[in-house]
Amino acid sequence: MKFITVPINEEALNKLMYDKADSNELSELLLSQQEVNELFISGFFDRLNLILDINIDDFEDEEITDMRKLIIFKNFLQDHIKNDPQKIYQDLYRLVSIAIEKETGIFFFF
Repeated sequence: MKFITVPINEEALNKLMYDKADSNELSELLLSQQEVNELFISGFFDRLNLILDINIDDFEDEEITDMRKLIIFKNFLQDHIKNDPQKIYQDLYRLVSIAIEKETGIFFFF
């Protein structure tokens, strides 16, 4: 399984950096390989990578901890959901909102 995770506080963020965070300290979205493939095929990650100057890619880990980029990501998702209201985009929106609220970040473990 691939997953996207958001630490719920600074302590969890520090633990995540050392792979020591407990599941109750994280908000997570588990994705099948098929779901990840669909996000890549649709061009979602390509657009996000371009907008945020990041590199979300299969078999790579990526993180977004810059608050400015998190807000841009949230706005991007808000616009994207208007045209494609699939649950996965709504789940991502929820995670990015938590990352902004908790001032932590969003981490992609692919």
